[in-house]
Amino acid sequence: MLAEVKGVQLEPKKSAPTGNMVVLSACSGRETANIFKERKHGLFTYWLLRKLKETEGNVTLGELQEHLQKYVDYTATNRLNLESGQKPTVQTSPTLGIYWRTIRLR
Repeated sequence: MLAEVKGVQLEPKKSAPTGNMVVLSACSGRETANIFKERKHGLFTYWLLRKLKETEGNVTLGELQEHLQKYVDYTATNRLNLESGQKPTVQTSPTLGIYWRTIRLR
């Protein structure tokens, strides 16, 4: 079982990003960032790269975040049969408000 998950556990500091920073994380709280063995990537990384490839980077951060939330957790619970799932998170600078969702990567 241990070979199926990432090997680092960190307790995040309780601080908000500053400036124009948007942080997408593979999982929340004490969840585990799982490996998608059949795709030879982490689960989060696989779905992130897939969306970037499909859109050639022409995607907003909001669209990317929605894609990650949907497919990472779905894959964790339905294809990898993980009871706890894996829920990606996003943290943004307070100065960005909801504007961060409209930022286009390309």
